[in-house]
Amino acid sequence: MIIRSEAPKFQGDVRLRIEATDQVRTVMLFVSALRQIDEIRVLDLIPTKGDGVYIRMALSKPLSLISTLRQIEAVSTVEDPKNGAENSDEPLIHVRLTENASIGAPQATSSLESSDLR
Repeated sequence: MIIRSEAPKFQGDVRLRIEATDQVRTVMLFVSALRQIDEIRVLDLIPTKGDGVYIRMALSKPLSLISTLRQIEAVSTVEDPKNGAENSDEPLIHVRLTENASIGAPQATSSLESSDLR
């Protein structure tokens, strides 16, 4: 659900479409950064037929999600939400990650090892 105000706030289920061709490590580090945000619970990661992945998440309270996503270091662009797939009221936000980016999350909190991503 989108709550209109000066900066749109999101609540409930939201889907992200992440574009990051062959950048599995960057996507996983991005997901790790999302999991560090208290209001966000990552529900699913679904690969697309093309060059990315869908991330379905639940927001526990209204959140200025677009500005929050733009603050994550590896995010290149965030497009305003479009309606989700037919018969869905989940907002769909397109996010493009920068190639070979490092996420600002501390290494100690990440359980990912480079060997896990091969």
